[in-house]
Order: sequence, then structure tokens, then C-alpha cells
Amino acid sequence: MHRRRRSSLVALSVLLVGAVGCGGEDAATTAESSTTIKASSPDGPAVGAPGTAVTTDGTSYTPARLVAKVGEAITFTNSGGSHSVTPDDPAGWTDGGATVDDWGKPDATYSTTFAEPGEYAYHCSVHGSAGGSGMSGVVIIE
Repeated sequence: MHRRRRSSLVALSVLLVGAVGCGGEDAATTAESSTTIKASSPDGPAVGAPGTAVTTDGTSYTPARLVAKVGEAITFTNSGGSHSVTPDDPAGWTDGGATVDDWGKPDATYSTTFAEPGEYAYHCSVHGSAGGSGMSGVVIIE
């Protein structure tokens, strides 16, 4: 009985030390990655990462929400896999997105601009669908 209790205590101690160690890393990572900005939009404050670059990460876009200014070129880079950048609604997109045939190869890039402020949702035609399902993202233009 004492062996079983001792084993349980050792296992619990290892779990607690591991959890504390992970918590420290998460807190540091969270502090470093809190470089999001708030921008006004017609529906209230929008939150997203500032910048003009989006990359694929497995079956997601990083960042999933990007905030940029009117006229800035937004560049999408395919890190690997068969993906597309398909607008949920093509209105406002200067070119209609990037198809799997055009952009579905590793290291391929696609750039576009937006002439009007607003939220422009997109998805991967292979791994997502319109409305934010699966592999999807939003470009917020101020």
C-alpha cells in the first residue's frame, strides 16, 4: 500500500512540475504574441494581427485575422500542401483569389490589394468552406 501511495505521489509531483513549466512558457509566448491591434469597423472593434503577410500552416492560415490598410498589398505564401485563397464573396477582391492550380505548390505566393475598408473573408477550397468553416481567414481593411 505504501509503494502504491509513493508511486502516486511521484507521478503527481511530475505532473505538477510539468504543468508549472508549461505554464511559464505559455505565459511568455502569450506575452510575446500579444501584438494584435484593435481597429474600428462598422460592426464594432475588430481584432487581428497587423501586417501584410499570411502563410499556410498545415490546414490553417497564419494569422487567421489580418488587419491592413486600404491599398496595401497582402501577400499569401503557401508553406506546403494543396491550398487556395478563395473569397467567400468576390466583391471587393481585385482579382478573385488564387486557385489550387495557381497557388497550390509549396513556396508559391499570391498578392492582392483591397480598395475599400471592410472585412474580406476567404477559405481554402480543399480544406474549408465559406462562412469560416475549416481552413479560413479574414483580411480586415481599415
